[in-house]
Amino acid sequence: KVDDCFDYIVKTMDDAIPDLMLRRESSDLGQVDQLVAASIKARVLLFRASPFYSGNREFYEDFLDHDRQPFFPVNDDEARTKTKWKDAADAADAAIKLCESNGKGLYTYDRIEFPYDTTAFRLNRDIMKTYYNLRMVIVDPWNKELIWGYSGQAITESGQLQTLANIRLPVGYTPGVTNSNTLSEQWLGPTLKMLDRYYTVNGLPLDADRSFNRNKQYEIVHTPEDEYPEDSEYDRMRGLMQPDIETVRIYLNREIRFYANLGITGGYWRAHAHLIPTTMYNDQAGGYSGAHTDNYLCTGLGLQKMVHPESKSGDWRRVVRFPYPIIRMADLYLMKAEALNEYLDEGADRSEVYKTINVVRARAGIPDVETAWTDLNYVKPEYFEKHHTKTGMRDIILQERGIELAFEGSRYWDMIRYKKATNEFSTPIYGWTTEGITGSEFFLIEMKEARTFNETYYLWPIDLDELNTNANIIQNPGW
Repeated sequence: KVDDCFDYIVKTMDDAIPDLMLRRESSDLGQVDQLVAASIKARVLLFRASPFYSGNREFYEDFLDHDRQPFFPVNDDEARTKTKWKDAADAADAAIKLCESNGKGLYTYDRIEFPYDTTAFRLNRDIMKTYYNLRMVIVDPWNKELIWGYSGQAITESGQLQTLANIRLPVGYTPGVTNSNTLSEQWLGPTLKMLDRYYTVNGLPLDADRSFNRNKQYEIVHTPEDEYPEDSEYDRMRGLMQPDIETVRIYLNREIRFYANLGITGGYWRAHAHLIPTTMYNDQAGGYSGAHTDNYLCTGLGLQKMVHPESKSGDWRRVVRFPYPIIRMADLYLMKAEALNEYLDEGADRSEVYKTINVVRARAGIPDVETAWTDLNYVKPEYFEKHHTKTGMRDIILQERGIELAFEGSRYWDMIRYKKATNEFSTPIYGWTTEGITGSEFFLIEMKEARTFNETYYLWPIDLDELNTNANIIQNPGW
């Protein structure tokens, strides 16, 4: 039974935690310690409480074992589900306290900026400090936010994620260094859907922000010449967007995680130890060209989040290695906010939920939840005070997770947990028309790949060898 599996996992972790080393240090980083185990236990309990695993009569009422009993706890009532959410909230809170008491916390960049950003820091210091906090949180190795990281060969050497994500070094930057990214092809590009997920500068979704015009989002625009005018809508863009550059309106006036995570035409790419003004057009760095017909960012968008700014071209040994995040503090804060929101009754005081999610939003440089969803200068009336309901706050938390933890492997499981995967993953992959050489030719939406996700895919098939080994095993539905 699903609940028996969860109970076994949690009990085993509870038995193990007291005998684990409190904190792994130095050459033992990446091995499991009490901080890691407590944090992963919180994640396990969050999954157990989620709608896919708790109840789910909709999918698995007829998925029965040999005793004709359902594998899934389809009879979970409101009280049982509430207890599971309370367990998850308590576990996340306990993990947060344990981690914080042992020096863990949200990452902030505490060194001098890279030389190429000196002017941007002088002109736009607060924005650039926030940018560095967000740009470096994943790639600064073993920083205080990382609770558990993976540094195996697949990530750290020739097959690593940042090898696939980095753009080619443009010609003329560093004499004697080959004009390539590293050994592998440069394929990895975020989907066009990611442009919608990130908030506006006001900390609101695009559809909820009255200052954002959906009808003009794909309009080709030019950023102002030279320095951006002070006290204008572009004032905060210094260091984030190039001056006097052709781009598209949906790239402007977004939250800073948008610029720290993505590589966009009209922005900057901080890699190869250079500040590279980025244009993804045909025959540009990151773009399609006759010389690189299968070595370009296939959607016309880049993924800077997983590329260290000092990683260089030519060989994987010139790449600055860092552990891939399995779990970090921002995830714990958002897990606590989610579990607590689900545990509380409708209409209950949610101030603790807001306080917890606002820790992450503050680091991102956006307004807190209470401000964002009540300021009628920006929020549309139909979204006013959305955060006051359990359902509304659930949507806000899931979007916050989708932004903060983007490209870290959590979105898939969040959609599974809430039985949203069929809708989320059955739409095609879209990107820009990468062969374009001007904005009017490039910023055209193009389908890159069709996708299908049906109910069968929620549970994966049990291998035929396992079924042949043990005839008592029952195959998952649909396989």
